[in-house]
Amino acid sequence: MALTMSVTNTGSEACSRDVGAGANEVTITSGSTLVWSSDFCNASTKKDKQVLEPGKEFTTSVTWPGNVTQQACPDNQPLAQPGSYRAKARNGKVESEQAAFTVG
Repeated sequence: MALTMSVTNTGSEACSRDVGAGANEVTITSGSTLVWSSDFCNASTKKDKQVLEPGKEFTTSVTWPGNVTQQACPDNQPLAQPGSYRAKARNGKVESEQAAFTVG
């Protein structure tokens, strides 16, 4: 499942923002259980500082393979069960609202 994350300058002046993989994370939860994190299998410290003009948006995407993952991404990760999940994105210390979705 492809997940898209956007960082938008909602201010009235240009700003510099690190939008590199090291600053971004997408998580999937079910209830209070962390099911998946983009940082678990693809940990990166890559930086990509960009100047975002007012209203400008930077968009990136990650793919959730549908697995339940753990730190270091061990082999034979189980598939997530059908049910309700929530996705949340983070850029630095700024977090998005959660977005609900269902796996059938």
